[in-house]
Amino acid sequence: MRKLFPILMILFSFAACDNYENFNSLLNQSIVEFIQKEYRGATIRSTEYDDQGLLEVEIRHDSRIKEVYFDYNDNWVYTTWDVKASDLPSAVKSAVSAKYPGYRIDDADFYESVEKSYYRIEIERGEFEKTIYITKEGNQQ
Repeated sequence: MRKLFPILMILFSFAACDNYENFNSLLNQSIVEFIQKEYRGATIRSTEYDDQGLLEVEIRHDSRIKEVYFDYNDNWVYTTWDVKASDLPSAVKSAVSAKYPGYRIDDADFYESVEKSYYRIEIERGEFEKTIYITKEGNQQ
């Protein structure tokens, strides 16, 4: 095993370098500049293409993990991140409890784009689950 360890370390180093190069090759300067401007202080954690062909750049910003999506022309499409139910605005919580009494919030994500911003909220009551979309002001979409 001791003889095999240095060989494994060398192979791992090459694999790590390859991933680093691929990571950098996905990020055009315009994407890096957008992230620096819109999410000041963010650190880029990873990049990959999603099922729709959008480039997903995972960042850490304001102590949150966020996914920032770009199209083939490096245009920002939208950003999303997880939100704790306890951190939802009171207008959102009030709208959910008024329209869906007896339901509990199971999961919430915030989406922002040029056109709109909203919360995507999964609610459940017993075995029944539903996904709803609500703006910051508490208006259901």
